[in-house]
Amino acid sequence: MNTRSRLVVALAFGLGVCSSVTHAQHFDTVSALAGATSGAPFDRKVPGSQHIDQVEVFYTGVVRGIRFRSSDVARTTSSIALAGSTGGTQGVFQIAPGDYLESIVVNHDASRTQIYAVTLSTRSGQTTSFGTPSAYGTTTPLALAGHEIVGFVGYASPFIIGLSVYLRPAWESTPGTPWNVVAGSSPPTAVASLTQHISKVQVEYISFPVFYLVRIRFEMRDDQGAVTGWMPWLGKSFYTGAEITRTLAIAPDDALQQVEIGPSESTANHIRFTTRNGSSLKVGSGGFENVYSADTHHELVGWFGQPSTTIGIDAFGVIQRPLAARTWQVGGGCPASSGLVPGFQVDVPRIGGAYGLQVDGAAGVSGAVLLDVQSIDAPLWSCRLFVSPTLNLPITLDASGRFSTSTTLTNQWSWVGLPLYAQAVLLDGSAGAPISASDAYGMLFGGV
Repeated sequence: MNTRSRLVVALAFGLGVCSSVTHAQHFDTVSALAGATSGAPFDRKVPGSQHIDQVEVFYTGVVRGIRFRSSDVARTTSSIALAGSTGGTQGVFQIAPGDYLESIVVNHDASRTQIYAVTLSTRSGQTTSFGTPSAYGTTTPLALAGHEIVGFVGYASPFIIGLSVYLRPAWESTPGTPWNVVAGSSPPTAVASLTQHISKVQVEYISFPVFYLVRIRFEMRDDQGAVTGWMPWLGKSFYTGAEITRTLAIAPDDALQQVEIGPSESTANHIRFTTRNGSSLKVGSGGFENVYSADTHHELVGWFGQPSTTIGIDAFGVIQRPLAARTWQVGGGCPASSGLVPGFQVDVPRIGGAYGLQVDGAAGVSGAVLLDVQSIDAPLWSCRLFVSPTLNLPITLDASGRFSTSTTLTNQWSWVGLPLYAQAVLLDGSAGAPISASDAYGMLFGGV
């Protein structure tokens, strides 16, 4: 059974047996422990949705202590208490905005009673070691693909004896090396709001007297599929009124995955956008020297750069996040004998969070909620089914004419980006057709 099939079975089983379970979202995972469990325990984690932007390590022949600073996207910082002890040499590891702490490799003795050194690495490849690695020691990597380190947990007595890390699906980061962006500058940035995603990309260019990529922008949708507006243009127009506009519309179950840009001298002159499902928009005929791809289970949610002083774009970089969960309507329902289409509500499916659904109709009516990882469009009497009935959740509406159930989605990173489709079907013997059906909805499992 593949991952998609397992997801549907697990969700159907969870909804069938857990009728009143609700939990807060859980995104954090604790890594394996490097070292021993003796000494005083410590537990340090970033507040809220902040990121670690600085790590301090105190060391002599062993690692004595660790502390870190965290910040949010507005660079508001929080200082986290020391774990272990100070003294010896103090090393400082700075993490640039848009980057994040991806892994720590711990060098410790075979009996795990002391830690000699730690090597810290960011997603962009910045790496620094603190301490004195022992040739007789062993190493334990603390990392998980697609995740960032957001805290430390372990034991100290008084030096660090055991160390593990908190791991969280990597939040906003900058894949690839931004093109032409000056270090330390604050270029204009366009980024979708939390839980929103890019639903359209527009490109303007001119072809006379010479070809020029002029500017780009994107449209956003929220997790219910509603358009929330366009972000400002990045770039500068010169031949006003002569621009040609091309648009890439991104399907609800798709996401922007890659941007390729090719400069001509100091100005970008070719660009191509590609989605996870392979849809693309290319403007310009040249090659692409800079390729920016979102990590697995992530999507591109914005970009930053500098407009040219004359025409076009002079600097460019992209921003990624974990795929945002979302829902959208796939097709319409058909009414019961009362003339009303059954009501059907589904939650936005975020891993680690509560998920539920609700069906409304006539009191005591039986039926089923159909679940599948792909949609169909098939006639059934006077109704249309948009979800295969192969896997279904039997339901009976209560005396108030309602069925509702909820479960807790597993915090399973491999589910992020998988689609699910659902539709409720109710028996209706007095209607012209023996059934009525709700509107059908598509859902995309997300990390946020």
